[in-house]
Amino acid sequence: LAPGQYITLDGLAFHAARVDLRGLEHLTIQNCDFLYSVCSKRTLGSTADAGNNTFDGCHNLVLFNNTFQYCDGKSLVANRANYARIENCLFYMIDYAAIAGGSNSYTIQMEGGKNIVYRRNEINTSGASEGMRISGPFDAPVLVELNFHTRTGQFQTDGASVQYPPNGNVNSINRFNWFVDVNRMAFRFDGNPGGEWGIVYRNISALGGYRGYRFKGDNHQIFHIIAMDNRRTKSSDISISDNKGPKRYDDKANQHSRILNSISQKSNLKDNLITEANRNPNWNGPVDGKDIRSLLRDPDNYDFRPRKGSPLIDKGVVIDHVRIRTKDEPILSEGTKRMLDISKSFNGKAPDIGAYEYGDTSYWIPGRIMPQASRAVPRDATKTAKVDADLMWLHGRNAKQHKVYLGTSKGALKLVATQTNNIYTPAAQWTAGKTYYWRVDTVTKDGKTVTGTIWSFTCK
Repeated sequence: LAPGQYITLDGLAFHAARVDLRGLEHLTIQNCDFLYSVCSKRTLGSTADAGNNTFDGCHNLVLFNNTFQYCDGKSLVANRANYARIENCLFYMIDYAAIAGGSNSYTIQMEGGKNIVYRRNEINTSGASEGMRISGPFDAPVLVELNFHTRTGQFQTDGASVQYPPNGNVNSINRFNWFVDVNRMAFRFDGNPGGEWGIVYRNISALGGYRGYRFKGDNHQIFHIIAMDNRRTKSSDISISDNKGPKRYDDKANQHSRILNSISQKSNLKDNLITEANRNPNWNGPVDGKDIRSLLRDPDNYDFRPRKGSPLIDKGVVIDHVRIRTKDEPILSEGTKRMLDISKSFNGKAPDIGAYEYGDTSYWIPGRIMPQASRAVPRDATKTAKVDADLMWLHGRNAKQHKVYLGTSKGALKLVATQTNNIYTPAAQWTAGKTYYWRVDTVTKDGKTVTGTIWSFTCK
């Protein structure tokens, strides 16, 4: 083997030290902890960049199941790294001075690599305006899926929790992500002029963000997304720009984009240049005049499914493919058809509007997969659970079965179900004002049982 190839670092702790490994082939770093690995010089009166963990040019890089915590600057950079993958990693308390990289810094940067993947990661509490800054070429695009971002962009004024620079989003697929209580934008295709041909479906932006989605450019395909509770003005949930488009359209944007089967509480999804046929059906708060909470089960406690009898049910259209750019196609209708089951599989007479399908037996939940079950729905220790709440969770690692234990005190939990899906529906409604305790034990494929955390909820 050539020097610097097929190296694996497993189970190490890097304390107060940066890792700088550039140009290596098939580098794998897994199950490692990076603690205090970046430190700014602000206490010395310097605003110089503090550096970062660097993996530039590391083709076939794998960063799996690592934690990056308490970095006083950018956590990692992996630019021009073809076939790089960041998966199942935690980024916690990153860049709390927000002086690295100027006015638009970032927690993670992966730009310019072919076929890069950012999957099942969590960013929790970061100062930089950009969480993940990512881009790739149209013939080897980016995949961003099943990530959970919360409390990002705490200090800076511009950027998004997932940020694409101009033209870096072509043919990218962005799906099954939650952006909860992010302080800037949740997701943005940026640029002036903006990029084109981005694909976004089944994403959530909710619960206290500043601005949801911002789509500049044209020829985007946006399906089954939800946006609610963003603080900015009326266009704060889903902003589909009518300017900052391709130069060939005299700066006009999104004349050829599509947005279907989506929900916006504040933004009027008709207030753009998209044709009527390409923006219907959707659910518009300003037009339909209802509170989104009357349509969904319990979004405040992470249950974003349509509630029984919701006008969202069976009101969508089937989407079984996307269009991708393979050469110089100017508009979507001239792109190459790629089959993709976005809502081809559905219950009832037609797909539902929104990110979830009423009556599904499993509930997709993004974020890191831990050895034990995690990310309880309703949220742990909530005082506002619904009396008709289902219990749901993110499955533990290598799960084959789930054992659900339930009780009214921590010390008296009883086994109430053994099942393979992640939705437990009680036989009767919960009692308002009563506190319940529960846990889910994971039975792995090799027969081991991993005991779960005890969670609680109180019904309102």
